[in-house]
Amino acid sequence: MNDPVSIIIAVKNGAATLVPCLDSVLRLEYPAFEVIVVDDGSTDRTPEILRGYAQRIKVITFEKSAGPSAARNQAAAQARGDFVAFTDADCIVAPDWLTRLVEALREKPEAVSCGGLQLVPEQAALFEKQVFAFMSRAGIITDYVKPARGRAAYPVRHNPSCNSLYRRQVFLDAGGFQEGLWPGEDVELDYRLCRRGLLLLFNPLAVVYHHRPAALPAFRRMMRRYGWAQAVVVKHYGPFRSIHFLPAVCLTALLGFIALLFWDRLAALGALLLTVAALGLYLRDAATFRLVLWALISWHAGFVQGLFSQKALDKKP
Repeated sequence: MNDPVSIIIAVKNGAATLVPCLDSVLRLEYPAFEVIVVDDGSTDRTPEILRGYAQRIKVITFEKSAGPSAARNQAAAQARGDFVAFTDADCIVAPDWLTRLVEALREKPEAVSCGGLQLVPEQAALFEKQVFAFMSRAGIITDYVKPARGRAAYPVRHNPSCNSLYRRQVFLDAGGFQEGLWPGEDVELDYRLCRRGLLLLFNPLAVVYHHRPAALPAFRRMMRRYGWAQAVVVKHYGPFRSIHFLPAVCLTALLGFIALLFWDRLAALGALLLTVAALGLYLRDAATFRLVLWALISWHAGFVQGLFSQKALDKKP
């Protein structure tokens, strides 16, 4: 397995997690890869850290931040590999991560991309682990954190950019990631590929350990940004993911509850308690339940903001 791979990492002010990330990448067992890190206008110790790895990685420096999509696209244009693999500066990759991604595409040559499993690092803070638990259970509608479903690769419609591999020429021909869109740039790219009838895979054996927000304000900002990005995508393509129907479902439920409240307050209270109980049983713990409430508020606030945003997409499906 000697297909050359270019590993691309976009980073902005990632000094807190960059060293473990780069160390894990450089320990990969895969025999033929290069590492390209794009410093997207960092103002912390990131440039200093990257200078310490100068003999083992290629560094592209943006004086002013252009966003993760532009950073990754620039690196892909300069890459030498037959494949481009993406991970984030707050991720730690397993030693066989790249091997597992490439072997899935070798086994199914018709596939153009493969992603893998996300787990939480052992050393992560308690709040990070609670966020991971929430995102895992929310995967039923977000398609972000996926279940393993055994050990074999299977077709999917989307893989997050923290753990994904593309055939480089396919990535370039598609125009890469939508610049100015983040997050959601990976959703939008994969949607365009799927619309062209191309096959994407998920290999549960390709593992990255992904840090999450370590405090509630950062989590709320993340969810708001997710909501904004999905609204921008929906405005361009229309709804095409389960989560795109969430605002309509929540609004219908809210209006139904208000109507029931006026008709029969006891029935309304019973319906509310039943909903809370069902959600609690599914989520299993109070911390995750609390995150769901904040996620719903923040995500919908971002979604409304995105609906009125002037941001327009320029890629063609």
